[in-house]
Amino acid sequence: MPNSSLQKAKKRNLLLFISIGVIALAIYGVKELDSKKHLIYLPLNVKNLQEIIIHQTPAITLKKVNDSWFVMQKEPLPINNKALKDIFDMLSTPLRDEYPVADVSLEELSLEPPNLIVELDGEALSFGALSPIEQMHYVRFKDKVYLASPFLQVRFSQTLKSFTKANDEIKVTNDDALHGEH
Repeated sequence: MPNSSLQKAKKRNLLLFISIGVIALAIYGVKELDSKKHLIYLPLNVKNLQEIIIHQTPAITLKKVNDSWFVMQKEPLPINNKALKDIFDMLSTPLRDEYPVADVSLEELSLEPPNLIVELDGEALSFGALSPIEQMHYVRFKDKVYLASPFLQVRFSQTLKSFTKANDEIKVTNDDALHGEH
């Protein structure tokens, strides 16, 4: 008899353990689905970008000419495919939070004046301080301030040479850069 009650207890405990596991997975799935519905992105379509100006010393202009991207110097130089793809990937990455400009102190977030300004088709993307809690950069675009991956600023803070490509690479279009095609 004691053996059968031990077997019943084991089955009951196993059933409880499995039930708790299923409930935990269901809760996790609902939270993941809910968080994906509320992802925040920059209000920008990278496929439509025509010009990127990185305001650093010296300023770097990346421009789309006849469906191909170039680094604009005295004469257009072919662009480094990986550098452009990395920029497009980071611009398309979900952001952490968004705040209306009126609700934050731009000065406290180092957005006035900003640490770096990048113009995307004439719209300023300004980079500010690193949030000490989230370890993400405050960025301003249009009328919002966002928390973005610090790698977004890193992608723009490269040297002129890192944006030019080797002679054996081919030109890249926005679609190619987004999908990793060459």
